Amino acid sequence: MKSPIPAALLVAITLLPVLPGCSTRQAPREGADLPYLDKSFELDVRWGASPKTVMLRLFQMADLRESDVFYDLGCGDGRVVVEAARMFGLRGKGVDIDPARIIQSRERAAKAGVAAKTLFLNESFFDTDITDATVVFAFLNNTLNKQLRPRFLRLLKPGTRVIMHTHDMGDWQPDISENVKCECIHNGKLECYRTARFFVVPANATGTWRWNEGFAATMKVRQKFQKVAAEVSYGAGAIAARDARLRGEEISFEVRKTAGGKQSIVSYRGTVKDGAIRGTIVEKGGASPVTREWKATREPSTWAPIDL
Repeated sequence: MKSPIPAALLVAITLLPVLPGCSTRQAPREGADLPYLDKSFELDVRWGASPKTVMLRLFQMADLRESDVFYDLGCGDGRVVVEAARMFGLRGKGVDIDPARIIQSRERAAKAGVAAKTLFLNESFFDTDITDATVVFAFLNNTLNKQLRPRFLRLLKPGTRVIMHTHDMGDWQPDISENVKCECIHNGKLECYRTARFFVVPANATGTWRWNEGFAATMKVRQKFQKVAAEVSYGAGAIAARDARLRGEEISFEVRKTAGGKQSIVSYRGTVKDGAIRGTIVEKGGASPVTREWKATREPSTWAPIDL
């Protein structure tokens, strides 16, 4: 069930500046609100603000809940982390290379009453251990996002949600991408659109898989990030799988086959974990569907990277 977004957020969040842990962001316009800004830092990305409508939509996309561990890579003064912790009761962690920003973040968390729910780390997010994250937020740039991709795939558990404002991760396409209307000055007009992107970290399902369903079956899977294609063989020629999908650890597809002059549709659904797929097979074509257990094992030497 999705967590409700309180109407009070529309008032509580105005502009949410985000400061990457290894990037340049100049002082927000409300400079008087940022007394500790250390202007000696030479970073990589200029400061930018996340309009409240964009933040609301990103929170909704990620389906934030109390059990989440939420990271903001480049947290600035901690506004996003604090709001997520305050609204949903989750644990929030912010990372920023500027010690002045960390001071501000901790003060903001204390003022909002969520100091016990939040942790702010003064370091580069390229050094941060993010293995416990269930949601990661970033408002950086395309170059930094692409540099973070290997860390996301190596350190984040399959199924972890990643939300990004404006910038993308190259050929790792988002699961959801939306243009969100917001009120800001753009080309002299008090209206513009920003892009909200949502990703789910995929399991690696590549390679050759074998199982037995009364006869030997083999599947070969190719994968680029979350996009998969598969061919299944039941001892004869390979059959291309249809509607192959991978979301986190969950894989599904169907095969249309002919045996003994009869056609059937076989649906596979399972969980990819530790070199095995466990799930169910449902075959339709007879008087009634037949359901059986599915357990496939991958040949270890056939595993391949999914980000090449």
